[in-house]
Amino acid sequence: MSIFKLSSPCASGKTFRIAELCSLPLYKPKCVLYCSPTIRLMKQTAQQLEKNGVTPILVHSQLDDTAQSDEPVIEQLKAVLRTAPAGSKVLATHKTLLRLMCCPYFDQATHLSRWHLFLDEETAIVNDHYFKAATIDSFANPLETTPEGELVIREDYKPKLMALASRVTDDHSLLSPRYCELVDRIVAPIYKVFGECNPTHISAVSVINPYELMRFAEVVLIAGLFEKTLTSLIWEHTFSLDIQPFEHITEWWQNIHLEGKRMTIRYVLPERVDASVTKLGANNVAEQIGATVFAHWPNEEFIHTSNKTVRDPNGKSIANPMRKALREASKGLSIKPISHGLNEYDHYQKVAALAITQP
Repeated sequence: MSIFKLSSPCASGKTFRIAELCSLPLYKPKCVLYCSPTIRLMKQTAQQLEKNGVTPILVHSQLDDTAQSDEPVIEQLKAVLRTAPAGSKVLATHKTLLRLMCCPYFDQATHLSRWHLFLDEETAIVNDHYFKAATIDSFANPLETTPEGELVIREDYKPKLMALASRVTDDHSLLSPRYCELVDRIVAPIYKVFGECNPTHISAVSVINPYELMRFAEVVLIAGLFEKTLTSLIWEHTFSLDIQPFEHITEWWQNIHLEGKRMTIRYVLPERVDASVTKLGANNVAEQIGATVFAHWPNEEFIHTSNKTVRDPNGKSIANPMRKALREASKGLSIKPISHGLNEYDHYQKVAALAITQP
């Protein structure tokens, strides 16, 4: 088994190419599991498959990304992977697949080996975890850092933390979702957690262990600029993986650097104002940015994305006033600042990507 990459510019048609591949003789008889970061993106992929004559099996809890419980959909994916006939094309979210692979009762070796995994956008591969001193008193003692930088559970605390991973504990101070998430990552073989425990904070990063994905027949990572992602850096250097281009889809897009002028980028940040979290919330900066965009496109269609909150001068999180200004634009469409397939927005000629002003 090998891990491959499919990398091309944003909106160049990666989803179209995968959908087309699934209908061709090489992949039509194979079992394909295509994972997206959101249900919305998963449904866009399903539409492309159907246009190519492929009827996919969609595994999700409901029609949006606000499910209250993961358990039913995890069981649904487990059943599909076990029983789906040869040639099945299954669509699920990253979250559902990773939760399933953390399940100790799922026979991964038996049920994953016939599936070809396409992991779109790879947003769930790397996650950060940070806890301040005031919140870690009962949590820091069980953890220690190995000489290799891996965050692990001390031997004498393992029974307690393993019970916490199963949500069986009488220590309610440990039942914070963020604590549980970090413990889940530490005890699950599919993750490696690197970090440190300091007197003032715990700082950690959890990364999918690529060797656990080698239970699949094949893994293809799909990204806009793969060589510049954390996945590339960590997997190729920390785990010593040689990730090769996916050879079954050759380059199909044109080199934008050879085509001349493609777009105009306008810089709308007010003069002498930086884009830090605090500055955006101070002195009406975010509101000015929204008003500037609105003034440029008062009667034109455009899509825009921005952060939900910014910081005021005291560091307090407040609603982003930029959003209020943009909502007044009658032809402006707001999209969340998360991974998006752009297929349904291809008729828009203008985009205000304002989330990048607050790193």
